[in-house]
Amino acid sequence: MHRYHRNEKEPMPLANLSEPSLSAAVADFLADLTHANRSAHKRRAYATELRKFETFYAGSVAGITAEVLRAFLATGSHLQPAS
Repeated sequence: MHRYHRNEKEPMPLANLSEPSLSAAVADFLADLTHANRSAHKRRAYATELRKFETFYAGSVAGITAEVLRAFLATGSHLQPAS
């Protein structure tokens, strides 16, 4: 299993080949956003939504399916007024 970085020509081997926890996967994704110079607003929005998903879903990362995502979206917990 390899992880690709957009600025690397060769894949970077993962340090730990075991399945990461959802929290670790979220932290890694947010770090990637930071390294890709995404706006603070975008990073904060993703972090908020992913924390809500972490609260909703207690399974493994490999167990995240379209059905799990549909169930999360059906709760409407990710929806809040903009202001």
